[in-house]
Amino acid sequence: MFNAAAIAQTVDNAHQYNVIVIGAGAAGLAAAQDLYEHGVKDVLIIEARDRIGGRVWTTCPWGTATDLGASWIHNVNNNPMATLAQKYGVDTVATVYESADLTNKFTSYAAYDNNGKKISPTEMNMALELIHKFNHAIEDHRLNLKENSSYEDAITAFAQQENLQADKLQLLNFFAGHMMEGEFGADLQQISVKAANGSHSSSLGKDVLPSGGYIRLFSELVKNMAISLNNPVTTINYEKNGVTVTTKKGVYHAKYAIVTLPLGVLQAGTVKFAPELPKEKLAAIENLRMGTFNKIYLLFDKPFWEPDIEWISAMPNQGKPTDNYEALNLYKYSKQPILLFFTAGSFSKKTEGWSDQKIIDDVMRILKLMYSNIPAPSAYMITRWGKDPFACGSYSYPSITSTSEDYKQLAAPVANKLFFAGEATSTNNPSTVHGAYLSGIYAANLIRSKKD
Repeated sequence: MFNAAAIAQTVDNAHQYNVIVIGAGAAGLAAAQDLYEHGVKDVLIIEARDRIGGRVWTTCPWGTATDLGASWIHNVNNNPMATLAQKYGVDTVATVYESADLTNKFTSYAAYDNNGKKISPTEMNMALELIHKFNHAIEDHRLNLKENSSYEDAITAFAQQENLQADKLQLLNFFAGHMMEGEFGADLQQISVKAANGSHSSSLGKDVLPSGGYIRLFSELVKNMAISLNNPVTTINYEKNGVTVTTKKGVYHAKYAIVTLPLGVLQAGTVKFAPELPKEKLAAIENLRMGTFNKIYLLFDKPFWEPDIEWISAMPNQGKPTDNYEALNLYKYSKQPILLFFTAGSFSKKTEGWSDQKIIDDVMRILKLMYSNIPAPSAYMITRWGKDPFACGSYSYPSITSTSEDYKQLAAPVANKLFFAGEATSTNNPSTVHGAYLSGIYAANLIRSKKD
């Protein structure tokens, strides 16, 4: 596990650094490590938090690692995260869920209706057939969708085309929601069909969970790095020669800066740029959206649910279609009696305003609907990424106002001094850790290719 105290913080405000990397998440650490490995030693990482990792955040209060941020290494073939796992001896376990085929998760799924009745295998098969048919209709462009159509628009068009009855439409909405809303941290009506299907991942294969937590992939990257933790950036000035970065602790100077601030932080405007960023980049920041996706870990004394099923969920009430939880059965992989509940989109934002007790009570209400007389959890953990001032959300998603050009514009350098990285700058792998990691290496390569 990463130990902040173990980092040697040889930081000098008066020193002129070659490169300042803003943010010690996947993108920032990848950029700094790449620069170091290619002989650029005079690099400083400035991080607002008291830890590295950013939206990778591993804790271990229950004797097993719990990732409060990123969970999966997606598409392990040609994925640098899988390469790091192998390099550092981090074991991984493949899940039924895989981002390359989002329907696959429903082959290991316990679904219940809103009265607590388990959906039969026949209904599950019917739902899977519907989802496959819906996906093919999108892929084959058979729905005559407008340019800025959402997934909700696509479902409406498909339902009309297939003349779906209410029960089938309810099933389609339920399972399509659990396919897409968790991937993007947004409701179906907010996700662009065109943009979401326009990116093509550079990696393929199964999705896996790293044993011992995701942070193990990054702990080794901080060796030999100069890092200043607990040091939020307030201003990035690139008006004169080089870049001047002002923080809560002081002022730092460098030839170049790599900015890995999350999209949500850029949208919040808590870090000021002087001069203001170009209008094209500001437009991209506005067009893209930051999704909200949170986790609720519940620890029990023993499992009372289906021990070999990977996913569990109950259909929401008709009047609140987005108020929906989905649980990953961690007992299947860790043999620890833990259910990990996910919330996404507007419902996730709503629950962020609830007290811990209200959240737990609501989750238990759903569990009791499915499993009747069950014990209370012995411990819990809850995330609120939307309220985190250093994230302001979970990850970016393509809204109906955005295009793939927005990702490219967000990645574009400014004034040949500011370079940008992070998952929201990745055209092919947005919303992922490996997308962030690769973007950091790309930004470092741009700096290394410069002729001073």
